[in-house]
Amino acid sequence: MNAAMEVSQLQGALDEERNKSATLQAEKEALAQEAGAQASEIDILKEEKKRWQDAYKDCKKTLKEARKEISNLRHSLDNFEESEAGKSLSANACLVGLEILKVKLEKDHPDLTWDFTEMAEYVIGEMDTPREAGRAPKPPTVDEPPSDSAPASPFPKAPSAGDANSGAE
Repeated sequence: MNAAMEVSQLQGALDEERNKSATLQAEKEALAQEAGAQASEIDILKEEKKRWQDAYKDCKKTLKEARKEISNLRHSLDNFEESEAGKSLSANACLVGLEILKVKLEKDHPDLTWDFTEMAEYVIGEMDTPREAGRAPKPPTVDEPPSDSAPASPFPKAPSAGDANSGAE
């Protein structure tokens, strides 16, 4: 009888170990599925990060080209008569350049927002500011914040609703 009891106890222990093994196997499979889902999410986030980095590089390159074009236009303005017709012609050329930039950026990056009215006001304002020794002040680069002596950013932030109301008073 002792042998039968011992066999029964061993059979119970064996069943208990099988249940533990099955539970551990199910947990292992669930963890593997969760790890696969997280890996997929990480891949999606890496692709999104690369897309934004590429957009940033494109924007930086386009801004550099736009700054160069604005600089060329300003140098042309220096060589042009200082008449109202000359100023108007140069201002219109800058606006045409900004419109081309707007179309390119909106086409290349439709998910980003651009405020071209404020950019145009900035460019025209820059054209109207006096230049020391015939040279324009160097605009801040994308990599460095503007200093106190540097001109305002070519991408000023739009005023909030509270700012617009306070100016009307």
